[in-house]
Amino acid sequence: MNIAITGSNGFIGKNLVTFLSGVKDLNLILINRNSDKNFSHEYSFEDLFNHNIDIDIDIFIHLASPNFDNEKNEELKNGIYNLTKKILDILKDYNCEKFIFFSTAKVYGEASIKSISYDENSLPSPKTDYAKIKLETENLILKRSENSRHSFIIYRLPFVYGSGMNSNLSKIFKIIEKSFPILILDRSIDMKKSFLSVSNINEIIRMNIENKNLFSNMIINISDTDSVSLSDILKSYKFKLNSKSIFIKINRTTFKLFQYIPFFNKLMIKIYGSFEIDNSKMKTLSSCKLLSSSEGLDEYLKNKI
Repeated sequence: MNIAITGSNGFIGKNLVTFLSGVKDLNLILINRNSDKNFSHEYSFEDLFNHNIDIDIDIFIHLASPNFDNEKNEELKNGIYNLTKKILDILKDYNCEKFIFFSTAKVYGEASIKSISYDENSLPSPKTDYAKIKLETENLILKRSENSRHSFIIYRLPFVYGSGMNSNLSKIFKIIEKSFPILILDRSIDMKKSFLSVSNINEIIRMNIENKNLFSNMIINISDTDSVSLSDILKSYKFKLNSKSIFIKINRTTFKLFQYIPFFNKLMIKIYGSFEIDNSKMKTLSSCKLLSSSEGLDEYLKNKI
């Protein structure tokens, strides 16, 4: 089976390629902006669009995407919407009928102090240019599928963590690794978030490869099996590492005071705020065993060591 993957040089892509390389009878076709041919079947987007890839593609996994909030010289528009449009245009030339697009849970909005769980029927309310263009691209895929042979799955992802991540969470983890003090919220005001281990992404993609019947033009929230607060993630990480970090708790009164200072209020909500997605649909469809966030941390530490 021939599997094309864009963005294989990115954080999620590298993990997925490593995982799928160990699956029998798969031929991976890696497509990136710049190909250095380190992989026997590695190509550039120019190769793809100029039909320099002489291989039929069974499943096209589209991961490639710029990842920043606000538009810069149409980089988001070109790197998400326009690139996806060009890929959809040439799928038929590679006899490809199965397409996976990685979108974002940010199409629902941003973290807040309200406890809201978003399912696939929740009204989108994207706040950033990135999320708006991802939603626009989702709608393009939906529209295109009406008059084409290909079928798709759109996955909406919350915060993704795992081996090789370069994010604010990895920076906080490094503070704990060095046993430095760190702020957490008091349990009385803790707010839950949805997280997603790259190990769960890998298993879900393997499930898609093994069961093509799942390609039925669906939008699906994917996440770890549970939602947890960032404070609980940090506590768990400290425990697993046996770190000597001291946790300084922010109580309800202090948290309310931060709300009167716009900069700190925005920062606190971004870091600690609530953002949950309902993964019931994923659980119903999934035939693989997915990890909780605690189990995902175990996987992260195992691969990190």
